[in-house]
Amino acid sequence: GEVGISGLTFATELIERDGVRVALHAPLPCNALTYSTSRYRLLHALRDISPQVRRFLILEITELSGGLPQGRLAELVSMLSPYCRAVLARAPSEAADIRAWRGCGLNGLTLDCRDLDPADRSVQHRLGVFAQRAAEASLACVGYGLPASSLMLAAWAAGFTHLGGP
Repeated sequence: GEVGISGLTFATELIERDGVRVALHAPLPCNALTYSTSRYRLLHALRDISPQVRRFLILEITELSGGLPQGRLAELVSMLSPYCRAVLARAPSEAADIRAWRGCGLNGLTLDCRDLDPADRSVQHRLGVFAQRAAEASLACVGYGLPASSLMLAAWAAGFTHLGGP
């Protein structure tokens, strides 16, 4: 719970600074939303955020398993969505079949690409499959931490809607 609240606090402080007009992702580990004590503290922190800050806050549910039931994820999304601009879910891997999360109220999916090997020829195909599944679920597709420009271009060509990396 403390990890989620500290990330949330950091993001809101950045947004509140004068002149900041970009949306920021605040990661929230799934277990911070699962256990009643941490969920209570987190929801209390979210309620205290001003509407001006909420317009620029994107909450990203992390540490999800591929087999998380659609109903459970929908419950988490509905709990968070009143307090932010968008709710994203971080896929456990590029091989995860995230189509099961369709209809959960998510705005998009994220994929941590830091550990992808640019020399592995199958990576481009796997990124393409991931982006296609996100498109089938009508969700934004975010890839971050892409370690090489070749993977950045491959993800862009595959249909990722938002990208980041060194």
